[in-house]
Amino acid sequence: MKIGTIVTVAALAFATGAEAKEATYVVAAEKDHSFGNIRSRITLEVEIPGTDDSAEQLKVMMQAAIDRHRQDWPDAVSVRLWGDYENDQVIQNSIDYAPDGCGWSGDPCSQPIWTDLFNGEIPADLIAFGDPTEAEMESSEDVACRQDLQCWGDKHALAATFACQPLIESLAKYAYRWTDGWLGAKLERFRWKDRKEGSISYTGDEVEFQNGFGAWSRMTYWCHYNPESDYAEVSVH
Repeated sequence: MKIGTIVTVAALAFATGAEAKEATYVVAAEKDHSFGNIRSRITLEVEIPGTDDSAEQLKVMMQAAIDRHRQDWPDAVSVRLWGDYENDQVIQNSIDYAPDGCGWSGDPCSQPIWTDLFNGEIPADLIAFGDPTEAEMESSEDVACRQDLQCWGDKHALAATFACQPLIESLAKYAYRWTDGWLGAKLERFRWKDRKEGSISYTGDEVEFQNGFGAWSRMTYWCHYNPESDYAEVSVH
């Protein structure tokens, strides 16, 4: 979400059946608090001009969390409310939104999807608000996979192999031979190269290069692969 975005929402009657009122929230800052490659977490710093009513502010904060979550489906979104983000020293309210039930930390996964860090509980009529529908979950599977290293790496391992294998072979000065067999995995380990752009660094050691004297040496190789552009570059040691 673009910083400084002013968002107007008719979001003050979520589950009550009352007539919705329009309210505005301003995204003053966004911070990535993802927990390594395990859990993607975003914090929004927001201002809600025009109302001091804490109940209305809570509902708008919840809408802000959902709006951010639907952008790229991080595991958890935290929304912190400020009167004036640039000048205030004290947060007015803070809530966490984790639709998978795993909270901000990721464990245990039997928690409510909302946590009000200031008041201790979310009003009963709002607890179910923001629970993704089955259709939303289905449409978000690829986006959610993009946030998870294991899912993203497994999904693109075959394409990465096709892109990387000939590049690895081209680095052999003399002969080469693969040692993984028919069913082995050439790219068995991976990590993020650039999580934001979705590129992955795959590594393995299932190849041997021959030197000028005919001796074979096992090589370790890295392949940096971007699934969106199908671009790969390799190094061998």
